Amino acid sequence: MNLGLMMRHDPARMRFARSLGAETAALVLQAGEPWLPGGKRVDVDWRPKGAALIGEFQEAGLRVSCLSLYPNVLDADERRAAEAEAFLRGAIHLASETGVGLVGTFAGRVLDRPLEESLPAFERKWGELGRFAEGLGVRVAFENCPKGPHHFPPGGNNFLCTPAMWERAFDALPLSNLGLEWDPSHFVALGIEPIENLRRFGAKIFHVHAKDARREMEVVSRYGLYHPGAVVHCFPGLGDLAWREIVRELRAQGYNGPLDVEGHHDPIYRGEREDEGVRIAFEHLAPLIADE
Repeated sequence: MNLGLMMRHDPARMRFARSLGAETAALVLQAGEPWLPGGKRVDVDWRPKGAALIGEFQEAGLRVSCLSLYPNVLDADERRAAEAEAFLRGAIHLASETGVGLVGTFAGRVLDRPLEESLPAFERKWGELGRFAEGLGVRVAFENCPKGPHHFPPGGNNFLCTPAMWERAFDALPLSNLGLEWDPSHFVALGIEPIENLRRFGAKIFHVHAKDARREMEVVSRYGLYHPGAVVHCFPGLGDLAWREIVRELRAQGYNGPLDVEGHHDPIYRGEREDEGVRIAFEHLAPLIADE
């Protein structure tokens, strides 16, 4: 197991991550970047750009652990869904061509409908996309962020955000290359116990986002959990999660991949102070990994 950092392509950020001891980078992609092929139409000139991109990380001492993008391929709007799918297919091609082999994304959602009503669309669309990725030797890890207001599912664009939906989705579509990009910070709002969750879904965890969260109990006791500021996301070590136990259970479940720290959410360590929060996260997590 190792530490890494979620980032866009940024040489200064690569150097900073490496200075902290990071070994991996979860590379956040943006649609239209020159190293991405055009979805179903695979251009010939993107390949050297993709190889150069990954090579740049390697020269900085970082392995790209995952290609990260979070569109909604289940959007009922056909144009938006087609754009999302083209972006995702491009990332899958890039992951295959460069040997990264893993894409982190959202399953998507039929907007403004109950979570379970996205299951038929998920089975259709991800049956196609999952087999497409499988044919290229790529695994897909679904992030579990609800994306709704106050960190809850209502209003979000990612239906695969609760264990109940994980069970139903993976039962409906039992492809071995579809799994989870496990982010335990979202369990704090939802009241899910992370260790028990790991014991149930450990075999499906392909990638881990190291992000924390805490309940602000003064706000919770007065207004409840579904209220602005009741739950805040933060860097590991500044929230309610027991990372020593999480690291131990990840290992027990056979996970030996990266913990890629996800920044920018912390209410204090953001913007110009984000690097301080990243340092706090690395200082908190590094001894736990070494101890195990």
